[in-house]
Amino acid sequence: MFEVLHVSATATALRTAISAKITAGMSRRTITLLVQNYAVDSNPSYGRVQNGARRLPVELIPPEWRLVFLDALDALPNASGTVA
Repeated sequence: MFEVLHVSATATALRTAISAKITAGMSRRTITLLVQNYAVDSNPSYGRVQNGARRLPVELIPPEWRLVFLDALDALPNASGTVA
């Protein structure tokens, strides 16, 4: 039998990647909407509203979805229109 190694990114790694995208000129609103797409949010009143979008903590992104989230974040174009 083969053992499957489960690799996941930490919440700190997600925040670091998000910070790098913001520094590169990515809109905070765009990132907020991306987090909403990956986060499992069982409480619709949770998170604070910023720029008309509810900002959820990255901890709500399940560990098994975090690497996919990082790929999606990386695929977003920077302010210059280039993908990192």
